[in-house]
Amino acid sequence: MLASAPAKARDVNVGQTMLARFDAPFSIVFLALIAYLGGIVVAAPLLVAAVSVVAFFSVAPRNRAALEQELRAGAQFEAGVTGLANTSSNTTRLSSLGSVFARLAYARSVQSNANRTTQNVSTFQLDLLQSGALISTVGVVWLGAEAVLAGQMTTGGLAACTLLGSRAASQLVGIAATGLRAQPAAIAAVQSKAVLETNEGTERRPSLTTTEYLQTAGGGLWLLEATLNQSPSEKLEAIIGHLPRNLADPEAVRIVPARPRLLSGRLMDCLSRLDKALEVQALSLSREVGLDNLVCRLTHGYDTELEASGRPLSDGGAKRAAIVQAFTGNPKMVILEAPEACLDVEALKMLSAFLLAHSDDVKIVVQTSSEDLRNDLEVATRLENPSNWIEGLE
Repeated sequence: MLASAPAKARDVNVGQTMLARFDAPFSIVFLALIAYLGGIVVAAPLLVAAVSVVAFFSVAPRNRAALEQELRAGAQFEAGVTGLANTSSNTTRLSSLGSVFARLAYARSVQSNANRTTQNVSTFQLDLLQSGALISTVGVVWLGAEAVLAGQMTTGGLAACTLLGSRAASQLVGIAATGLRAQPAAIAAVQSKAVLETNEGTERRPSLTTTEYLQTAGGGLWLLEATLNQSPSEKLEAIIGHLPRNLADPEAVRIVPARPRLLSGRLMDCLSRLDKALEVQALSLSREVGLDNLVCRLTHGYDTELEASGRPLSDGGAKRAAIVQAFTGNPKMVILEAPEACLDVEALKMLSAFLLAHSDDVKIVVQTSSEDLRNDLEVATRLENPSNWIEGLE
């Protein structure tokens, strides 16, 4: 939504939307000349302008609502696609993706319908702009011809009124259309401001209760599930947003993203977090999670030089290495985002056993869309309110 705002506003930035307002003084001068030369003839461009204003005001609310709907539906579609990109393709059943694709299709349908409405309004606006001058010309000729036949106006005056009336009507209709032209930029600005204000208003405040809760002994295993008001990703954001930044041990909380990046350099240094004393523990964790079987295939074993992407390890190996790195050194809490990504079914079973084995000592929070992983972690607590949980109320 924020990214689309500049594109919606570029028409205003180049001055095209405001051009009609700059011409407004000339339309007043033209109307004054028509009234001086033809008297009642001035009613034709004024009537065209009045009808245009009424027409534009009647479609403006519908256009505004469609623009807002188009922006919201587009944002929902992009968020859904982003969430789908973090879903493991080799462990997720097609049945579990049905609701996701249904929401994406619905969002795209809403966006298309809203776009159709805005396009219809734009076409109506363009038609009225093009036909306004013609209608005004016909009206001026009709009223002016009667005045000429009655001897109240010369043919030269009628010609001048015809030219001026056409120009005045075009400018007056353009002024009326300015409001519709500016609506996309205005709506984008309002939506962007609302997003920014929401982010500022939800600024996290460190809590002593949170700190004390993280420092308590013992572990636990929690699964994030979608509710009517929150998706698992939103719950994960809520948990991370409530974590304090003033912990005595900054390594107490560790987060493993869906697509982790590793430390460049020796594999063992990466797993042990550059601590020689933790190498034995890292080796043990590596065997538990199944990483040891993959490392044995490398020419230099644990002395292999890694890139940040985890190469020469496979994607699944890099994911396991990130999990081992997170659990090395006895952290207070480990948060796993989409741990099923890049892992096959066998690796998921090993991961389930690994998490259950360490849940007595480490607080583990899992955000996953894998039905297999959920079934293996049946003993895990389902989180309903992450804010209350992180404050120690659940």
